[in-house]
Amino acid sequence: MSTETRNEDVRENPHGGSSPRESAASTRLGTRDLITLGVYSVLYIVVMFIAGMPFAFSPVLTYALPVSAAFFCAPVYLLLVAKVPRRGAVAILGAVVGLVLFVTGMFWLWAVAALVLGVAAGEVAALGRFRSPGLNTVSYVVLALAPLASYVMVWINQQSYRAYLVGKGTDDAYMNTMIAAANQWLLVAIVVGTLLAAWLGTLLGRRMLARHFTRAGIVA
Repeated sequence: MSTETRNEDVRENPHGGSSPRESAASTRLGTRDLITLGVYSVLYIVVMFIAGMPFAFSPVLTYALPVSAAFFCAPVYLLLVAKVPRRGAVAILGAVVGLVLFVTGMFWLWAVAALVLGVAAGEVAALGRFRSPGLNTVSYVVLALAPLASYVMVWINQQSYRAYLVGKGTDDAYMNTMIAAANQWLLVAIVVGTLLAAWLGTLLGRRMLARHFTRAGIVA
């Protein structure tokens, strides 16, 4: 930055801190940001499906899918936040995930939750300017709850849930077994398990990506 430009910024912001120009730049998603965001969104989705696949084939073990996905997607999320510390980045991730879930025939409420919680998670991370390990962890935990919007329907409205998924091609016998396996302790288990797995996943993620976080200015 030239001396003339620095002087101009000082005149614009005589009390110090970031100038309006710098503040705008720090929150704007540029072309490179969008490309990076696209890459990590795809990676997040791939990891989510791989983590959930071993459980999805069983109508009983499927309840472990949110727990597994919450754990294994955490490092990808933290890397995305470190690479693209901008407002709107996590919301876009949630929107992309939601779109893919809807297109692939998942229950529609899961897709909506991914979008809504993506916006909420982004706002939480923004409170710490995407550099607070604690707020980034809370941010991810919020997003990781999205799959539960689908699974809790087994307890809230079984008939609607069953009809929708059978209409999307899920086997009738699969849904019968899945619903029969549901009980109150299982609901508590998947909620607590998802929260715990998301938290543990961020701990693992920070260890795995410590070198990158240091370079990005995030204290692990």
